[in-house]
Order: sequence, then structure tokens, then C-alpha cells
Amino acid sequence: MSKYSVKSRFDDPGRLLPYSSESVEELKDSEGNLLQSDRFRDDGSRVSSHRTDVLNSHGQTSKMTTIFSHEGEPIGQWKALHELYFSWMDWIFAGRKTVLINDGPPLARYLHKYQRDNVIFLQTIHSRHSSDPKSAAGRLSVVYRPTLMHMDSFDRVVVLTESQHDDLVARNLGSDKLVVVPNIADLTPEDSAASRPVARGVMLAKITKLKRIDRAIRAVDLARRQGTPAELDIFGAAGDASEQVEGLLRTLESRDSIRLRGFDTNAKSRFAQASFTLLTSKYEGMPMVLLEAMAAGCIPIAYDIDYGPSDIISDGVNGFLVPNGDIEAMADRISHLASLDATTVAEMREAAQRRTKDFAPEIITQRWGQVMREAIASKAPATELKGQALLKSLSSADDTFRLELSLRTRPGRKIHRAVLVWEEREGLGFGRVPGTVKRRLTGTSAEFVLPASEFDSVATGIVDIWVDLYATDGHSRLRVKGVDPKAALPASGRIRPYGTKYQSLSARVK
Repeated sequence: MSKYSVKSRFDDPGRLLPYSSESVEELKDSEGNLLQSDRFRDDGSRVSSHRTDVLNSHGQTSKMTTIFSHEGEPIGQWKALHELYFSWMDWIFAGRKTVLINDGPPLARYLHKYQRDNVIFLQTIHSRHSSDPKSAAGRLSVVYRPTLMHMDSFDRVVVLTESQHDDLVARNLGSDKLVVVPNIADLTPEDSAASRPVARGVMLAKITKLKRIDRAIRAVDLARRQGTPAELDIFGAAGDASEQVEGLLRTLESRDSIRLRGFDTNAKSRFAQASFTLLTSKYEGMPMVLLEAMAAGCIPIAYDIDYGPSDIISDGVNGFLVPNGDIEAMADRISHLASLDATTVAEMREAAQRRTKDFAPEIITQRWGQVMREAIASKAPATELKGQALLKSLSSADDTFRLELSLRTRPGRKIHRAVLVWEEREGLGFGRVPGTVKRRLTGTSAEFVLPASEFDSVATGIVDIWVDLYATDGHSRLRVKGVDPKAALPASGRIRPYGTKYQSLSARVK
């Protein structure tokens, strides 16, 4: 049994729903809220009973999941489903050294708690993490926020591109555990010498608002009106922008040269018949469609978005990068490509194909192996650094807060790094600001310079202030305490720090 199991006794599993040939039986209240869900095996024996209305010792409603043997005896009980999952993983891994890769980002909201000395845990980020990654005003992705908030709890966090890695580090959201491993592109280069019209384009994308197909259509239409005989075939399933795109095409004189081909299982082969492809997405992680096109000698013309195009394309060498959202610039690149001599176009095709070899399975697999070996070698026992962080001083000037915290830990432990952390209480805001650790005869302290602009992503609400402490034998996130609730703290602009009733440091953002 895992440490999450109740070994000595079981709380009364309470009512048990009868089996009536269904694999799942449910009980709901008068308003349709689920109170209980019991699951059964094919032979009718009960597998589990999950309740949401169990009263705890404080008289509050809580959850409880109980697992049963074939004989109907309870064999395990958990107060949270993720604790049940952890017990299952403990049983699967059985104490063996294991590398666990989580590619499901929503699971990070509880998987960061799965700390085992025998498990090396790698978490992935495979798309843009913020609406504006280079600005404090950018809103964090609800999907990736748990990973960013608990990055130190994973042995490695893997992103697809160097540019995303650099943006995370620049915003202090990264750590030394952040690494880059691109997607694998298992592609066989096509014959780039095959004859194809230099002004013919092919685009593979689902017709969604995210892909901004309308901008690609407008760019081709503009190129045609400027005298380039450009044409574009768009392959992709219908989506939330289909009506908009179809309506746009009906208004254009060049509509016969821009065709919606729908979903095609063999669409990738069309790249070998075209000279260029367009990428107009709002954002990506690392668009495989660019590599698929380049392997076929189809030259990419892509918006310089976060993330991927600038990590794959060398502008003017193996494709073209266009300022994000600039339709005229994209039309100019289409016309420019059509004006190039055959030798130059052939050289670009060959350069595009060479670039795809950098993402071959043998290369990326070796990179994964390197990351795993480094994570295994640096794995340290999961040790929590217990202590206190007390507010010593707080001042404000020129839209900047300066804080000094008094840090207390067990004797003999030396703190070598401290990072101030803020978290929006009812929103997605989250940020980290590194500080300076100082050791004196009177004790250890940390000083921080916190710009008010750090909270630009928070429209209005409350943020809570924490501190991440790092020592050679562990780390911990502590609430900043020691703040008198009645004290008037210095403010700056719309930021008003205050002490909670628990003497913790928070701030109101107006």
C-alpha cells in the first residue's frame, strides 16, 4: 500500500449503490449535482465508490474514494482522486528507478505533488504559455500555469524551442531545470527538382480562428492584384472560422484561384506539387507543418509568431519570416519568390530540405536521452526546506517596491537563493522576481526590487506574496508572514499592499 492509503481502518463507505447491469451507477441530488458514483466489474462486483458529500471532522463536505476487492471488501481509501492515482503509480513503479514523462499539461496541477526519490519526472510545455510572452501584461495560459507555478517540483521541464526557453527565463518563470527538445520530424525529403509552378501555394490548416486563414487568403489576393499569378489550395477540416472564410472568398475577384479543398488524408503529399506554403497562426508550439512542407521542397512563408517559425526558418535562406499579422509583407514575399530565378529557388528548396534533417528521429532521440541522463544524475532526495519568511521592511518609490525579508531555517542549512513569488488569488496572474540573499551575524535575509509593472496582467483583485527558498539540500515555497493587519503599508499607483488576518503579505490591485 502507498503512503496515501488508509491502512488501519476505513471510514464508513456509507451507502453503496446496488448493481443493476450497468457498469456505473450514480446518485444525484434534486438539482442534478453528482453525490456518488459507483463502478462495477463485468461480474457485478463493485470496483469503487466515489462520494462527494462525506462530512469531515470539521463538519465540512469532502470527497472520498474507496476501492473494493472482488469479495466486496474495501482495500483502499483516499480523500483525493490524485492520491489514488499516486498509489496506482507507486504500485506500477514498485520502487524501481523510473523516468516519467507527462505530456498532458492539465495534469501538472496535481502531479507536481508526486515526489518520489526513485521517479525522475519530466513535464512538457508544447504550446505558447502566455498571450504575450515578452510582456508582464501577458496572461498566462490556464493549461500551462500549473507547470510554471511549480517548475521546481519537476526534475526537468521540456519546451520545444530556444525562443520559448529564452522568454521564460527573461520573465523569471524558467529555472535551471528548463530544457529544449524539439519535435521529431520523421520525414523523407522529396525530389526538390520536380517541376512545379513557382507561384503555386499549398496550405494545411484546420479552418479555425487560431489559424487566421483569412490573412493567407488576403495575402494571395493582394499578390494577384499586384500582378503575381499566385494561387493557393487550402486543405483542412471545417472549423469555427469556416463561415467567415467562405464569406470572404465570395467577395474576392481572385476566388477561383484560392480554393478550399477540405479534409484530405493525403494532403501532405500536395507540398511536393507547390512552391510555397503559408503559416498565419496566432501562435504555435513548434509547427510540424513547416517541416513537412520543407521536406518536400515547399518554401515556407510564415508569420514570425511565438513559437517555432524563427527557430526553423532562416529568413531568405530556406524560407521567409514575415512580421506577425502583416498581410502586405506576406503578399510581397509571395511576389518576391515568384520573381526569383530558377537557380535561386532551387537553392532555397534544397536548403529547406537540409534544415529538416536537424529534427530527424536519431538526433532528437539522442537529445531526449541526454536530458534523461542529466536528470537522473542530478536527482536529489525530495526534501522540503522548512522555515519562515518574515517581512522586515517594505518601501515604495518610483513605481517600485523594495522588500527585505528575514529568513529562518533549521540550524546548519544555508540558503543560497531566494525568489519572490506572487499569485493572483482569483485569476491566472503569477510571477517571480529574484532577490539577493545576505548573511549577517544577526541572521539571513533577502532583498527584492519589485516593479509595480510586474502586476500589469492583473486587471483588479488580490495577489498573495510568497518566497521560494533554495538550499543545497532542498527548496520550499513559504508565505511571507509577520505583517500587522492594522499597519498602513506603502502603496504605489494601483498596488496597495496589506497584511491579512493571518499576518501574511498580500496586495490589492485596483
